[in-house]
Amino acid sequence: MVLLLIIAAYFQDPCARLSGRIVDAQSGADLRGLVNLVRLSNKVPDDDITVLSKRNGWYEAGIVSPGEYRAVAVVDGYRPSIKNITVKSRASVMHLNFQMRVGHQLTLTVHDQKGIPVEEAWATITYKGEDSTSEMEWTYLQIYTGSDTARSKRGRLFWEGLPPGEWEIRINRPGYIPVTITTEKEEASVILRKGRLVYLTIENQDGSRAPDIFVSIHSKGESIFSGITGAYGDVAVTMRKGRNDLFLYRLPLGRERIHKKIQLGEEERVTIRW
Repeated sequence: MVLLLIIAAYFQDPCARLSGRIVDAQSGADLRGLVNLVRLSNKVPDDDITVLSKRNGWYEAGIVSPGEYRAVAVVDGYRPSIKNITVKSRASVMHLNFQMRVGHQLTLTVHDQKGIPVEEAWATITYKGEDSTSEMEWTYLQIYTGSDTARSKRGRLFWEGLPPGEWEIRINRPGYIPVTITTEKEEASVILRKGRLVYLTIENQDGSRAPDIFVSIHSKGESIFSGITGAYGDVAVTMRKGRNDLFLYRLPLGRERIHKKIQLGEEERVTIRW
């Protein structure tokens, strides 16, 4: 009987049950967020785990097989907390708590040349600092919050939960010339200059519409638009009055490409046959 108990104990489930709490590092307040476990060693399909914490900050990751993991907690407004852990064989229970630090905020104000707030401008933000930990935090923010893009409301865009460092922001809106800035400050502002909003249609040689064409437009030595034609081969683009250089690439490989020079006058629609 003793021998059977020893054999049964040896062959018991080697997995562990992982749980813990997510709290504010300063106040200790419970936080609601998510925890992701990424297996780093002996990775097999479906071995990554993502769970949500409850209102009291408690999470349960369930059964976790032995191995090396990267554990990440993400909460809105906070910097991601990243830990490397080892789940040992036959460790029946493991507790892992996360103390979250409030992240930095960044507010961007967008006006036109007359000082009028620009609505529905969209911006893409990219971390340009040199700190590897901050870069990893930013990677997880993009994955789980989609915070790399934002749209303006009343001329303002807002990001939170950012790690410290330098940020590159590219701002665009159809009918305006894109602007790219870099900043380390919590507040920044830009002026968008108006271009010409033109409806561009790309047709094949047989007159049929050409969808999924990547369009890049340059004027006066700078890129002023990039986008992809829709199902009917059309896209709203930004041009300047005068010469515009259009570079068209047929997706997905992009090997077929042409360069067109357009002298834009007052027209609002342009059709190009490829």
